[in-house]
Amino acid sequence: MPSQPPLAGDVRQIAAGTVSFNIAPGETRSFEAATLAADRGASPPPTAAVSWTVAWRATDSLTSAWYRQGSRTEIGKGRWGTADMGGVGFELRNDTRATIYGELSFLIGSR
Repeated sequence: MPSQPPLAGDVRQIAAGTVSFNIAPGETRSFEAATLAADRGASPPPTAAVSWTVAWRATDSLTSAWYRQGSRTEIGKGRWGTADMGGVGFELRNDTRATIYGELSFLIGSR
């Protein structure tokens, strides 16, 4: 797993964890800070106050992106990666012909 990016010094951590995933060929897996925080028993902050980071790795290359309100920005492509985000969602897309397995660790905070 690549090193987990830290939250900024002015951000209070509210949730952390790791999730395993599998993504079928041609499919996308989306991750939302609010859902991940709620799954860990934390009250998610308002979108404008969210700060979160992810580190992920997979058995084959995936395309990573962040998204918000219909807008999508590709971050990169590879077997591992990291991202530092605000009030956006994060996604991994499988453009291969085989199911890909991996894990994603996250830190979620509130400003």
